[in-house]
Amino acid sequence: MDGCRRSVLGDLEQGSSILETDSSISLLEMPWSVSVDRPALTESQNVLPDFVDPLFLDCSFLVPEALRSIVEKMSEKRFVYRFSEDSAFRMIRGSECVYAMDVLDFEKEESADMLSSVVLVVNRSRYRNSAKTKQNSEYRAALEEGRRYLRACDGYAERMNMLYRLQILRGTNFIFVDRSQDLLDAMKMILKHLSSKREHTPKTRMFGALQKTEHLQNLLQSIPGIGKNVAKCLSMHFKTIKELHAFLKKDNGAMKEFRIWSEDERHFRLLGERQCRKIRAVFLGR
Repeated sequence: MDGCRRSVLGDLEQGSSILETDSSISLLEMPWSVSVDRPALTESQNVLPDFVDPLFLDCSFLVPEALRSIVEKMSEKRFVYRFSEDSAFRMIRGSECVYAMDVLDFEKEESADMLSSVVLVVNRSRYRNSAKTKQNSEYRAALEEGRRYLRACDGYAERMNMLYRLQILRGTNFIFVDRSQDLLDAMKMILKHLSSKREHTPKTRMFGALQKTEHLQNLLQSIPGIGKNVAKCLSMHFKTIKELHAFLKKDNGAMKEFRIWSEDERHFRLLGERQCRKIRAVFLGR
């Protein structure tokens, strides 16, 4: 299991895709589903559908018992899968686990050791409906017996609070799976995410010297009590935020003596301690 979880954090293995088999294929020729050649699959435990969704062509799924009933209720299973005694739902590409999601049964009072960043939660709606039915039954019984109804501890709220705590403290994300379509949507979402993560190359925006100076001027001008002329003079002198910050860290009183020239550049005044404190508070936090 540890090896499988480490593989989630590593580079994803490049799987074959229908889009890579023929560079001249037209979108109009793209099949909605692709027939599976059964003899080519050697995993005897795998359940093989008549057709496989192109999105699921290069992967298979290990389904834990907690999700068996949901998978069995799917009218069309256009992916290769097999049931597993493991507690996690796994996506397999080749012989490697590329993604694993722990499964939490909302109805069971257990503190599962969930390590995955995404957790599938099953039976939440069933538990909520069952709890409401029980409360209504107890309320009617209390009315018939002429006694005061005291609502019992809300187990549903307690379980939801547990998920909220895990989300806040660990950053765990939860996907609630109450229907077959919920699981199918989650499978597609994860695979599309892995594909985009593999193909996406982030772009880094580069700033020129003039842009850095303008950015510094805009930043200074946004400080309450610092006017346009002060911001312009300081930005023209220090050029960048980095240079101004470095000067302020070593400043021993010289900053307040900085000359602020008028727009016609004939007169100047000193920056002064008051405006100097405002700038220092923003850049140094004091």
